[in-house]
Amino acid sequence: MGQAALPWQYIVVIIFAALLIGGVYYLLEHTFMGNIMQATAQDKYAASLVGIPIVLAIALTFATSMFISGVSGVLLAPLFFITNTMGVVSGVKAFAAVVIGGFGSVQGAILGGLIIGITEVFAGAYISTTYKDTVVFLVLILSLLVRPQGLFGEKISEKA
Repeated sequence: MGQAALPWQYIVVIIFAALLIGGVYYLLEHTFMGNIMQATAQDKYAASLVGIPIVLAIALTFATSMFISGVSGVLLAPLFFITNTMGVVSGVKAFAAVVIGGFGSVQGAILGGLIIGITEVFAGAYISTTYKDTVVFLVLILSLLVRPQGLFGEKISEKA
């Protein structure tokens, strides 16, 4: 677009990321396994009362998480130097995206990730690449001050 160039590796990462996002959304919203995982996440005791095997649901959640992490590592490895701590900053930014979007909302996590990504790119371009992570976390702090439950989150009353 104009004078901007996008290497083909980034296009591949974007395509696979979109497929992963769609797959996770389909898993959580349209499958029995997703219903089991969501029910267990909301209330383990109630899920066990209706016959959901809690240990299996937690294992499925971890397996899904490990699969997504593995695919992410394979996609990012050709773009960055591989180190034993390469996922720390990405993980913290992913957590920030979920907080901004609202816990429990796939759409919120997607929107939060877009907000984090766009903020990081514009901060690097217009402020300084040194401070781009700082600007991202300032956006996180501001979003927590304005709307602590996230963009798509709901206020949760305290349990008795």
